[in-house]
Amino acid sequence: MKTKREIERVFLVRDPENFRNLLEGRPFQNMTTAYLDKLVHYTDINLYTRDIRIRNVDGICTFEEKSAAGGARGIISDRREKVASIGKDKFTALLAKTTARYENKRYYINLEDGVTAQLDVYGGAHEGMTKIDVEFENRIDAANFVPPVWFGEDITGVNFFRVLDAVKDMKKQGLDKTEGLDAVIKKAVALVREIHRQQEEKGIGTATQVVPRKKCKLIINQD
Repeated sequence: MKTKREIERVFLVRDPENFRNLLEGRPFQNMTTAYLDKLVHYTDINLYTRDIRIRNVDGICTFEEKSAAGGARGIISDRREKVASIGKDKFTALLAKTTARYENKRYYINLEDGVTAQLDVYGGAHEGMTKIDVEFENRIDAANFVPPVWFGEDITGVNFFRVLDAVKDMKKQGLDKTEGLDAVIKKAVALVREIHRQQEEKGIGTATQVVPRKKCKLIINQD
């Protein structure tokens, strides 16, 4: 696996519906991300986080492990990312083992000072959801970053995929129709923040299933 350090901040979009209209005609990547069953996000009592997932970006498939390196809560997400290339057949086989899947289009938007925003627009069951990732060379640049006016709430450290699932559940209840999607998204973010807070207070993890790293390697290599 190739290893790199990922320093980023994550934001919502201030006016997602209007902004999506402005993206028409821009180039994008089709992306499928799936978290392996029994290898879901978890956090131990020291807030050491690890995500195990597979990803297909325009036909390029990878197996990825993200783990914390200096804390993934608060203003800056600073993590170690390990990535291994896998074939499409392996991706398809692993995809069949997953229960959490997310489809999105990724746009790259150049900002000032050579910074690039990665804008994800989700579809399918998560239609209407958007988020922005901005990666940096170091923590100082991340801390000093001033987001453009079209950026929304800073949700760095919030498990965005939990937010997606919470919004999905609220949509099933029809809350997006009665309260509006923006209100539902804010409610979902607040819910996930509160879950994080309670778990940190109690010193417990964010998932119930943990699979050892040795098992992860077996899954990658298994035919």
